[in-house]
Amino acid sequence: MSMTSSRLEKHVKEIHSFLDDVINPCLGVTEAGSETKSNGSSLYVCGAPGTGKTTTLNRCIEAFSEKSGARFLFLNVTSCGADASTAAGTILKEIGAELRVKSPSLDRIGKRLTPSSPGKGGRAGRHSPPLVLVLDEIDVLISPGSGMNAEGNRLISHLLRWASAPSCSFALLGISNSVDNAHSRKLRELGEVSRTVVFTPYSETDLLAIVQDRVGIKIIAEKALQLVCRKVAAASGDARSALDMTAKAVRKCEESLAADQLGRSGEGEGGIEYPLVKLPHMMRSLREGMAMKHSETIEGLPQACKIVLCVAITLSSVSPAYKVIRMKDLRKYCAEASRHGLLENLSIDILFDMVSMLTDSGLLLVGDDSQAGASDLRQWVYTGDLFEAPLQLGCQLDDVECALEKTLMSERFYRQLGEYVRKHHGSW
Repeated sequence: MSMTSSRLEKHVKEIHSFLDDVINPCLGVTEAGSETKSNGSSLYVCGAPGTGKTTTLNRCIEAFSEKSGARFLFLNVTSCGADASTAAGTILKEIGAELRVKSPSLDRIGKRLTPSSPGKGGRAGRHSPPLVLVLDEIDVLISPGSGMNAEGNRLISHLLRWASAPSCSFALLGISNSVDNAHSRKLRELGEVSRTVVFTPYSETDLLAIVQDRVGIKIIAEKALQLVCRKVAAASGDARSALDMTAKAVRKCEESLAADQLGRSGEGEGGIEYPLVKLPHMMRSLREGMAMKHSETIEGLPQACKIVLCVAITLSSVSPAYKVIRMKDLRKYCAEASRHGLLENLSIDILFDMVSMLTDSGLLLVGDDSQAGASDLRQWVYTGDLFEAPLQLGCQLDDVECALEKTLMSERFYRQLGEYVRKHHGSW
């Protein structure tokens, strides 16, 4: 666990340093001559799912709340409403309730956070406990485009403005899965983000240490643990995924054991033969788990994105020449193959948005074999070569084809779409 512990210890120090700089000045615990917090009291904690962001931040907050008396308001954005506008309204009400602001609005809350404006519920003066707002899944509020989710963007803009004002007894901590994508870039356009902590995905060694710490080294064969950790590290680095697939492998083993075997105890002759969970159990768990993960992602896509994905997967499967697909070819095949009016007159701007959504979900990568995933679609826009942008699948073809069979290919339209692309891929 030493690698994993040292990795998280670095992030803990970064978060503690931020909280020290934000909270202590507001409480009057400052160096001589300093009476207010420093500029910039916003922290963006980001990283792929399952990398320990929320757990680590919660532990840091728990330690600080006990010793500082600061007020922490923790909200999960997805629990605040079905859409960004509803969630923004709920968050505003929660902040107002914490500050005892009746009929809360952005203007009234902003005034309450400013020490020159007293109120019935108290006054956010220089030495009053600061309000630290923690928004988990903050990217749900953000719309990369203009106009859409305007309420969410407007709220984020005000929160960042309050966090940047030295006179406001307020700090913002945002937790997000978005790392250097359209949502994270839009966040920085909405206001100043003073600090960022990036949780990198767990390596194979990290995951092996985590899983062995939970299940030990006796029940599950070492090669089985190495396999699941290697697969998950390559796919996502998500510790929750590694633990979930390990648990499923245990259930696979349990299902394969006879009743008399399940009732045995002790080792040796007539007892339990370790390890119980072997490589075949883990392989079955992985095959089902990977397909399920991709299936859930595909199910949540807009219909136009599903069409683009269906065309990309079909092309990748019919010929090695389409392992890397150019944006112009993808556009041509989508327009030609969709004969139901769903993508007629497909503009490059709309295709850009759909491909961006697919790359953000990990189903597509931008770049050829030498730079897969390292390139950004926006770079091709800036250079004027968007039509030449290279794309390829972001996961194993077998895994995503299996997921496709469980989702899109169960619908007649997508089956016909796939058949049409296979039949005509060399004739357009």
